[in-house]
Amino acid sequence: MGLTPGQTVVVTITLPEDVPEGTEYWKYHASEGGWIQILMGSDDGDKVITITLVDGGLGDNDGEENGAIVDQGGPGLLPPLPPPVGGEAYPVNKLAISAPWIALAALLVGGISWLILRRCKTQR
Repeated sequence: MGLTPGQTVVVTITLPEDVPEGTEYWKYHASEGGWIQILMGSDDGDKVITITLVDGGLGDNDGEENGAIVDQGGPGLLPPLPPPVGGEAYPVNKLAISAPWIALAALLVGGISWLILRRCKTQR
């Protein structure tokens, strides 16, 4: 409360422990269909993060320009992705795999076409 309707504010949040770099700030925003990410202005690995919220706009859950911002959210960090099944992943050159099959298909089409042309010439 106490904001000018539609006002933009920068909120500084000091947490009890350091926040790892790469942390994101997420809010549950029912009118937007669920969780949305709010950009953080400070993500340097210390205890302080900053976010920008707008009364009635981004980050205000009630969606009304009424001088109050309703904030339901917090910082979060996605866990690292697990390694691929079977060990390391290597890029695959799809052309190298499919080239023999393309050549075989072209050979078959060429051979069938030659047989059809030959048969047409012998029938005249």
